[in-house]
Amino acid sequence: MAFSDLLFLFFFLPLTLAAYFLTPKRYRVTVLFAASLVWFAFSDTLYLPLLLLAMGIYYLAGRLLGRWRTKPGRRRAVFWTALGLNLAALLVFKFHLFSDLYLTTALNSLAIPLGISVYQLQGISYLKDLYQNKVKVQKNFVRLGAGMAFFPTVVCGPITPYGEMQRQLRFTRPDSTRIARGYHLFVRGLVKKLLFADTLINGWDIIRSLQTQQLSVLTAWTGALCFAFGFTYFLSGYADMGRGIARIFGMALPVNFRQPFAAKSVVEFWRRFNLSLSGWITRYAMPKLSGGKEDRFLYLSACFKMVIVWICMGLWYGNHLLGLLWGLWICFFILLETTFLSSLLAKLPNLVRRLYTLLVLLVGFVILSAQNALEMVNYLGAMFGATGVLADDGAWFYLLHYWPVLLLAAFCSGSFWHRFYLWALRRFPTLSRIGLGVVETVGLAGSLLYLLSAHTDPCLSLIRF
Repeated sequence: MAFSDLLFLFFFLPLTLAAYFLTPKRYRVTVLFAASLVWFAFSDTLYLPLLLLAMGIYYLAGRLLGRWRTKPGRRRAVFWTALGLNLAALLVFKFHLFSDLYLTTALNSLAIPLGISVYQLQGISYLKDLYQNKVKVQKNFVRLGAGMAFFPTVVCGPITPYGEMQRQLRFTRPDSTRIARGYHLFVRGLVKKLLFADTLINGWDIIRSLQTQQLSVLTAWTGALCFAFGFTYFLSGYADMGRGIARIFGMALPVNFRQPFAAKSVVEFWRRFNLSLSGWITRYAMPKLSGGKEDRFLYLSACFKMVIVWICMGLWYGNHLLGLLWGLWICFFILLETTFLSSLLAKLPNLVRRLYTLLVLLVGFVILSAQNALEMVNYLGAMFGATGVLADDGAWFYLLHYWPVLLLAAFCSGSFWHRFYLWALRRFPTLSRIGLGVVETVGLAGSLLYLLSAHTDPCLSLIRF
């Protein structure tokens, strides 16, 4: 049950909100937990027991860690056993697709459980913080489960550390201001997902289905742009919808995407793209390096940490080895910029820096989207003229059909609109709010019309990672 489904918009979400606000405050977390389980039951019935099993392991491990505070040997055994069991489930269901490159097994027919990456990382944050005595034992299974599998964030985040998530659940203060801001966020995310991501991912699916040996250069670049912008708008749109729903419940979750295509370098892209995931990796998966304070050691340790971050990012988004290659590709340019290119990039015009960054990102997104190495090589070859065809009749068709949406997506991905709205809000506050309401109403109406006319969701394959 995607957030953009009519069933979710007109049945599940209104009923959940009504139950939440009509329930006394002390029982509202129970409502959120029950709503999350119902959402999982509708969305991924087969793997609901897997979610409950993960919750049970984390809950039992937490109780044992709390009981054996003065017995480090037992605590260590409980921590690594619980961590190993849940990581094993994650590896089996998510990364079994690695075996597609080498052999065929019964596991290859299994779909990736919905939200498994997010709720496992939420659980690991609880386990590690508790093991390091940074948080208290959670004796309430419902409260732990609500924090792990909070349905607004379980698809695309933001990934919130256990302590912060529990604080948000404990001190929810829904009011008219937060409800209004939550509505704005949700509508913005819905427009991103339906009007931009669906259109562009549909274009990418059509172009990718063509024979790569016959692709013209223009068609190949159009497809790469469609995937890059469509994928990013899908992620940021879902994150905005999740943050919007959470804000209506009275919770303020962190921003996950800060207009990544406005970046003028790959380093800046990293600082704008999926902030909660990179923050989680830095906090919970980064090894602590010890040694001297020499500049060479500090530099090498920083490089090592960056490689780990992007290996994890590649494994997060990619279910095969090409996802790992995408992470290493982005990491290579980050290290190249921080080591050699930073002074040179600073002297270049902004347009040149943006074009350089876009070129690196487009090649990276083609690597991430390819099903296998041969498809990746052939598609990249078509982008750079290997087919010998610059443009054909199909290229002009795709140009006319998708470039208007691409240009609008590129324009909206910059910071101009945000700066313009803040300026207008200072100069003409009432008129600005009315204008924003009109734009959101038009966007919402367009999204609903699209939903009523659409038959399939082209982004369904992107939800499971």
